[in-house]
Amino acid sequence: MATDTMPRTPRTVPGRGPDPKTPRTGKVAAPRHTRPALIAALESGHLGAAILDVTREEPLPADDPLWSAPNIYISPHCSAAQDRYTDTLLALFADNLERYTSGEPLRNIVDRVAGY
Repeated sequence: MATDTMPRTPRTVPGRGPDPKTPRTGKVAAPRHTRPALIAALESGHLGAAILDVTREEPLPADDPLWSAPNIYISPHCSAAQDRYTDTLLALFADNLERYTSGEPLRNIVDRVAGY
């Protein structure tokens, strides 16, 4: 099971935590606010595994309880491939600058109401 925290829906409301009625599912990209529920579900076996690429504090402190939770996989928040990132970013900027000066719609616009 993958949980997307955007947009906010009844299934992604912060604080809801893993569903204890669904044992042995995995949860990816758990909202930061569900940490106690996430750890409890992992320890009880109701949640088979969790994969996190973001935590409340980064880097995650050495004494954080997440490190000792069973079946949890933590990757750095910057785990996306960085090959040609700068080239891609500059190409997008140049394209959007051209679009802006030409009065055309821009690419990759953030919807401030939706939050992404």
